[in-house]
Amino acid sequence: MRRFAVIGLGQFGSQVARSLALLGAEVLAIDSQSHRCDQLKNCDGVYPMCLDATDQTALGACGIESVEAAIVAIRQSMDASVRAATNLRRLAIPQIIARAVDQVHGDILERIGCSSVVFPDQTMGEKIAGLVFAPDL
Repeated sequence: MRRFAVIGLGQFGSQVARSLALLGAEVLAIDSQSHRCDQLKNCDGVYPMCLDATDQTALGACGIESVEAAIVAIRQSMDASVRAATNLRRLAIPQIIARAVDQVHGDILERIGCSSVVFPDQTMGEKIAGLVFAPDL
């Protein structure tokens, strides 16, 4: 079975975790806020864990080293996002995909070695603009 981790369980991260589980993956869903973990506790294939991903010891103790990829979906804190991604690199996670809120954040994530950096707000904004501007295309 394929195994992934999602760190940061806001709307974006929770949806990524659910979608991966629906595809048949096992997902470690990590957030420091217990109410976010609780929202996924009844989702088959998703294993919520309440811990601080900026703490490398805690992150390493949760079994994350067995995942093939990790998604850093933290939006609220650029510092927490960068620290979590750095910890994943130190734990030798093979593929790290990180959400960035702006170009500076994205540049930092790339420089610390994230495999991919995504800008969901920018991507959706461009898609919606295209749908409105040229709905027949």
